Amino acid sequence: MVGQPLCSATGDALPLVIGLCGTLGAGKTRLVQEICRAAGVDVTEVTSPTFTLVQSYSTATGILHHLDAYRIADVDEFWQLGMDDWWWEPGCRTFVEWADRVVAEMPAETIWVRMTIDDTPVVTESQDQSSAPRTLAFWGADPIRCDWIRQVTNL
Repeated sequence: MVGQPLCSATGDALPLVIGLCGTLGAGKTRLVQEICRAAGVDVTEVTSPTFTLVQSYSTATGILHHLDAYRIADVDEFWQLGMDDWWWEPGCRTFVEWADRVVAEMPAETIWVRMTIDDTPVVTESQDQSSAPRTLAFWGADPIRCDWIRQVTNL
């Protein structure tokens, strides 16, 4: 459900770098799948880039890049993936899973999303971690991207 607001908040084709942080199983890949679904991408094509490191998808509003920093060995490998080109491409969305592992390499304009699994006593034995409610906390330092955050969180 959160995919549509994140996809529709275009920010006048402003390039966005979104750093996704959270524990294993928090739903980082699932969030990107929902954003891709809202952008018209066949969700069966959207998989975790854990071993490929990068997946890219064409959408009506631009390219969506999906990276996983978990297995990145060092900053040189991170830069070799081409981030600096993608970060400034108009209409481009770059989602970096495990971005907290490469904080120093992320641009100052990064929109950060912390995903947590809510601990609720309502969870039954038949529910697993994937069905537990999630909390998403957004923050950033760039005033223009903060407007985008306000737009998304007010939808």
